[in-house]
Amino acid sequence: MLQFIGDSAAPVSYMAIAECPDMSRRRQEIRLADSEIEGISELAQAFGASRPKYLVNLVRGHLLREPQLGMTELAGLGESNKQLAALGRHFNQIAKKLNSDENVEAHSIAQALNRLKEEIDEHLAYVYRVMRSNLDRWSIVEATNDDDR
Repeated sequence: MLQFIGDSAAPVSYMAIAECPDMSRRRQEIRLADSEIEGISELAQAFGASRPKYLVNLVRGHLLREPQLGMTELAGLGESNKQLAALGRHFNQIAKKLNSDENVEAHSIAQALNRLKEEIDEHLAYVYRVMRSNLDRWSIVEATNDDDR
């Protein structure tokens, strides 16, 4: 049976170390056919990246099995997070107002809004981590069975 690179589970898994940028760089030369370079150039342009950045994202995506985002996606996520954060602030203000009320029903609504605000905050933190890992090129290490992905 034919197997394509990336289709099966890698024999070794890797993970990025959050907040630990890898500033080291080594040049790796590869030889590609003109048609391959043209294809990569078109894909990189559609991705919103230079050819080298696109190739780095391909390698990191394969190693980490996590999305590597283009500038369009990063901008969209940034805007989405900004709007979600504003919603979270509004929920917090509403919850505070409801908590100041003597009504029991108002308190249960306030609790629901507080839970929703917590979920929004968790989502914002996760998206922030994904965005930072795409921008900072954190160090990659072999994952052990004890590591949480």
